[in-house]
Amino acid sequence: MFKEVNPTYERLFKNKTQRAALERLVKKFGEEKTINTIKALQQIINKPYAPKITTPYELERDLGKMIVFFNQ
Repeated sequence: MFKEVNPTYERLFKNKTQRAALERLVKKFGEEKTINTIKALQQIINKPYAPKITTPYELERDLGKMIVFFNQ
């Protein structure tokens, strides 16, 4: 799912921290909502002042920032 926002996405899933962050997101929010959030990144990260989220860990860490930006 991160292929569109991170050209080196293949390396993300070799990293235990990245995998664990994605697993926690899916456990907390469900698979469908997590997928929809990742898809929304493609539209949001190119806008001025948007949080630049390109990895599962950054998504978990900055989800609040993304929600605030999206609701502005």
